[in-house]
Amino acid sequence: MKRRIENPRIVLLDCSLEYKKGESQTSLEFSGEPDFT
Repeated sequence: MKRRIENPRIVLLDCSLEYKKGESQTSLEFSGEPDFT
């Protein structure tokens, strides 16, 4: 997986939608993905 994200807006929208749903665990797991680090 590429280290540089070409479309960060998609990631931000995905995180925002998950956060609004109240899925705290999903946000933590997504942030903890080593591929995005």
